[in-house]
Amino acid sequence: MSYYWLELLVAFLLVWMPASRRFSVDARRKGSDTESATVPRWTIFVLQSQLVVTYFYAGVAKLNADWLFDLMPVRWFLSQPHVAERLKRGLGEPIAETLSPFLLGNPGAALFSWAGAAFDLAIGFLLLHPRTRRMAVALTWAFHGLNHFLLFRDIEWFPLLGATTVAIFFEPDWPDRLLSWLRHPVFRGPDLRWALPGLLLVPGFGVLLGWKSGGASRPNRQAGAGVVETPVLAPVATACVLGWILVQVLLPVRHLLIAGDPRITFEGLSFSWRLKA
Repeated sequence: MSYYWLELLVAFLLVWMPASRRFSVDARRKGSDTESATVPRWTIFVLQSQLVVTYFYAGVAKLNADWLFDLMPVRWFLSQPHVAERLKRGLGEPIAETLSPFLLGNPGAALFSWAGAAFDLAIGFLLLHPRTRRMAVALTWAFHGLNHFLLFRDIEWFPLLGATTVAIFFEPDWPDRLLSWLRHPVFRGPDLRWALPGLLLVPGFGVLLGWKSGGASRPNRQAGAGVVETPVLAPVATACVLGWILVQVLLPVRHLLIAGDPRITFEGLSFSWRLKA
């Protein structure tokens, strides 16, 4: 399963990171000042890069006639009895019976197939940009929620993994900001110049383009944890970070050097993010 591979990769990366500096038993025992509560920027960068690669190649794997035109295997997923049962439980029997011919038939299979491919290809880049980040987070939660509550029974905790790891794309001091907001909640309206076109471009979710994510606050002696700006990364560390990303970019396409379709031969299929392909 690809998500086991992702868990192993992230666990290995965390070995080399100062991940215990905030909100951990170590930080509680030692106490935390502003300096000890910061981390080098490469630690955020490499985790974000890993997730972008994962999502992107999951989308690349769907760019074939089977997925996009024959609507397989999504058409088969939707035909499973548990999907209709879940739809009835979630929407009620009368509404489910009305929507089932569309959602569980070829129109629904086409919608889920094309939307799934577009989501995987774009979501990593949408999460990186402050303007599109909030919309991307909502799309990610909807995507993984749909997989968990409607489509699949055999992907275990992967939807939870997908829904929570998006937090690495938030501003690094988001836990402090959230706690501050909960103490003094302030609501502000959207920027209609972005919200209205976004609503037309991406129904429902696009309105979130009206709220742009802010930058991380700078660490100071009084309060707030941020990410250390590291102007010069040690040569060895630079080589390790760039080497890791290069391997992750090349490994999923190694099947191009092997004769045959990897979906049939299984050569080069592992570690390639071909989720449900």
